[in-house]
Amino acid sequence: MTILARSPNVLNVVKSANSGAGDPNVIATSNPGFNELVLTARVAGSSGDNITLAATVAAATSTGTATETATASGAVLTGGSNAAQVAPGTLLTIQGTDLSDVPNGVAGSPDSQGYYPSDLGGVEVYFDGIKAPLFYVSSTQINTQVPFEVNGSSGVTSFVRTMHSDGSATATTSISVPIVASNPGIFADPGPDPRVGIVYHTSSNAIALVSVDGSILANDVATVTIENRSYSYTVESTDSLTTIRDGLIALINANADEKVVASPSGQFTRIILTTKVAGPDGNGIPISTSSSPTTALIILSVLNSPPTTCCASVAGARVTPDNPAVPGEVLTLYAAGIGLATLADGTTPAGATGQIYNGPVFNIPVNAVDNAQLGLTTANVLNAGLLPGMAGVYQVTFQVSSTLTTNPNTHLFIAQSVFTSNIVTIPVQAP
Repeated sequence: MTILARSPNVLNVVKSANSGAGDPNVIATSNPGFNELVLTARVAGSSGDNITLAATVAAATSTGTATETATASGAVLTGGSNAAQVAPGTLLTIQGTDLSDVPNGVAGSPDSQGYYPSDLGGVEVYFDGIKAPLFYVSSTQINTQVPFEVNGSSGVTSFVRTMHSDGSATATTSISVPIVASNPGIFADPGPDPRVGIVYHTSSNAIALVSVDGSILANDVATVTIENRSYSYTVESTDSLTTIRDGLIALINANADEKVVASPSGQFTRIILTTKVAGPDGNGIPISTSSSPTTALIILSVLNSPPTTCCASVAGARVTPDNPAVPGEVLTLYAAGIGLATLADGTTPAGATGQIYNGPVFNIPVNAVDNAQLGLTTANVLNAGLLPGMAGVYQVTFQVSSTLTTNPNTHLFIAQSVFTSNIVTIPVQAP
């Protein structure tokens, strides 16, 4: 749970806040070079959101005037969540002693069907009697997954059973595990929170986004224009925002000479326009939208500012200080705890407990990733779903706000309704 405040004397404030036993509510750290003070709640979970703060500057005693300014980003700390509440399918770690007789650890290997073992190094983990998959086991640590089958429960009990090398068996005390529909967690590097996020550049080709919003009124006309080429869809009374979006996508892709390929987003009704040419040559293609007549209820808007294709990078390259994110770019993060997912039809389950997900690529969480915050701006979530080739890992793509400013430690989190992820940091470099 963090908040930002600006002050030219950040290091002095950090020293003051942490001196002695430190402030009872927060730990203070600095964001070097940007005069930012980062306050992280000492208490875990949403309770930290109740901590209030204010930023003031006292007048100098010699002059009677203040020469510095300090601004808090809010009246309370934000972003707290309870990591002890877990969603079906969540990847988690159990720590303890004498968990197995394999002190150096052993990693589980999936079988020919992509399933990880439920018995590894003599260890079994149970959630309400369901044997869980095991990814790694040692004497002090077990990496496992909460079964998707516990969906709908408000809580389960879990314990570890161990068969020892001498033939004896032991079991841990059962513990209660609160279950919620979703509670996302972003993968990040080790270290104290907020940790450095494991985030990647998404596309080697430039991208622009068009959002399809509003209401349905027959005979309204929705138009997307790429350079001087216009694609118009006439609304029918039986349409939805989704069918209007998909109709426009079909019109754009029907033109083999068009410079972009149109595709749908998995979250919200947005059109993703990706240039056919890779690299910076694809940047800067003008995109515009319109609706007619003037009383039309359908609303189209370009989410890029300026409204052009933008930000070709190197797909799959990690966001680092030497290769930072830029405003307007589409990025990819990886997370767990997003909960159940379905295929595009919204009903067929995607993924199984302990099994490597083999596709299709397009799948959607039952509980949408409906919010992403980067710095003090809202990022546009495009897609979220299980990542093919992995078990229990979700891939989330989102567009950085065009208004974001340079900051090597920009705070990032995602949310599903009231459930927010951990906060991570990434470097952002504005032009």
